[in-house]
Amino acid sequence: RNEDESKVLEDAMGFILNNIDWDTELHIFKSQQNKGPNLFIYEAVNWFFDNEEKGIIIEEDGFFSMSFFDFAKKLLQKHEKDKEVYAICGFSAFSKNDNKNCDYFYSNINFAPWVFATWKDRWAQFDFELKNIYSFDFIHNIYHHKIMANTMMGYVDIIFKNIEEFKDKITWDLKFRFTMQYNNGYCLFPRQNLIKHLDFDSTHSTSFHKDTWIGNIKDYIEIGEYDFKNLIACKEDDIIKERYFEFLEKDILFSIISPKAQDKIKGILENSKEIYIYGAGFFGYILYNAYKELFKEKLIAFVDDNKKGYILDKKIISSEELKDSSEELKDKSTIL
Repeated sequence: RNEDESKVLEDAMGFILNNIDWDTELHIFKSQQNKGPNLFIYEAVNWFFDNEEKGIIIEEDGFFSMSFFDFAKKLLQKHEKDKEVYAICGFSAFSKNDNKNCDYFYSNINFAPWVFATWKDRWAQFDFELKNIYSFDFIHNIYHHKIMANTMMGYVDIIFKNIEEFKDKITWDLKFRFTMQYNNGYCLFPRQNLIKHLDFDSTHSTSFHKDTWIGNIKDYIEIGEYDFKNLIACKEDDIIKERYFEFLEKDILFSIISPKAQDKIKGILENSKEIYIYGAGFFGYILYNAYKELFKEKLIAFVDDNKKGYILDKKIISSEELKDSSEELKDKSTIL
């Protein structure tokens, strides 16, 4: 984006090159402009699979166990012909206290991009523009938690009704997850967690909210070195789904549907005659879609000085209009 940023990137590249101290054939993919993490990662992985049949992709903000290399190598070989397996991920939502006599499991609930392995033919199925997904009804078959399914459907709805405005806000990994789910695919996850996403320890976390975690976060993100000798697949059971639903609820997209958030909204509704949602953007829409049965007639409008029109059946008003319309009920009006 500017010369200062170019200098930082060149310094980072120099550091990497100076620390490759083993024999290897090195190929580098570079962009002359900042395309953001969404499009650039997609193009970079495309370039990778122009040269390789299978491989491992590592994002820059993850600290992973070296055991993942052996784990991925073995499963890339074992499941090479299993076309329903779309990726092998390093993350696991299992707590270290969950006792399981197996090494990995299948799941269509999630895809964790921080470190993963896949094949050229699986990546070729990736519908980056989401042009070939004609219905998202499959979401209700995957997310059995009603509010969670409604939240994801709300995400899809706002994207496709406002595609030009929101298309760049759909991260590549969620698009990959949709592609996998639409095609009845699965990801493979290790029994033990093999990747620590650095956002977990960040005071400026962009992916997760620390205050929404249930229990001790260290139960989920501690990593170690493991010996995957036999690679026994786990049988799907309730504990797998429970752990992944627990984890997904901590994602920024799902944090608004946590039990804590639900209880708070119910309390607000009991003490308010009018409700306004501040912000008519993506998360305002998601909030309304998740709780519209609770809001009912109490939700009057969305408040946004930069937008006009409606979100579903609710009008978007300005902050000045809010002052005028809620003056009589100001002691019983609440803005979320």
